[in-house]
Amino acid sequence: MGRYLVLVPMALVLAACGGGGGALSLDPVASAAEKTAKQGSVRFTLHLEGGTRSGDYIDFTMRGFTNNADDSGRMSYVFFQGGKPEFRASAVFDGSTLYMRSKAFASKLPDGKTWIKISEKDLKDAGLGSFDNAAQENLKQPLKALRAAGHTVKVGRATVLGIPTTEYRTTVDLEKEKLADQMGVKQLPMNAWIDRKGELRKITFTVSSPDPTKSGRFSYVLGGFGPTRTVEPPSSDQTVDIRDVLR
Repeated sequence: MGRYLVLVPMALVLAACGGGGGALSLDPVASAAEKTAKQGSVRFTLHLEGGTRSGDYIDFTMRGFTNNADDSGRMSYVFFQGGKPEFRASAVFDGSTLYMRSKAFASKLPDGKTWIKISEKDLKDAGLGSFDNAAQENLKQPLKALRAAGHTVKVGRATVLGIPTTEYRTTVDLEKEKLADQMGVKQLPMNAWIDRKGELRKITFTVSSPDPTKSGRFSYVLGGFGPTRTVEPPSSDQTVDIRDVLR
């Protein structure tokens, strides 16, 4: 169980995304990324197929919403290994703390406890960095990376979740966004689908690297936008600290 608690969900997503910023660009993809990042909240489905240090290949799907202003959100996710669901969970994060619930470890928790609490310090101690660059922030990283888009070419029309969009093929300068070392490549081709309002609806890219933790296929579908949504963390009488669980 401890192996999954360390993995979920930050390490895999971190292998596919990174940090950085940038100014508004006339490039249609970069402009769409900037506009989308200013939405109060974003509903999304994120799918990642990537390798691990052990050589295994894992599929990871996350669905939920995230608030752009304070990096809070709520989601559900599932890991697949060998085509079979290996781990399912729900999560809430409020900007500094992640709360996770799953049937996989429910029997290991004290009576009356249903959520595991994971603090920013727990992540750092596990070698996964901080929440700013390893958990909530990663849901916004594709948008930030696309601010460095260039050499953009229009591919054609397509429909994403019933929304008419235009598909573009672009190349992101990862050195400009200080992501080259983390991703293992300097230039990353990406596909982006933009709706008639100039907002992103889908992003895909593939990374190939000798390091299996930096290789994989990534898909990020943005299902809708709206105002900032209230996120209520579980009450203290329902939570147990991850350190107590691992002991």
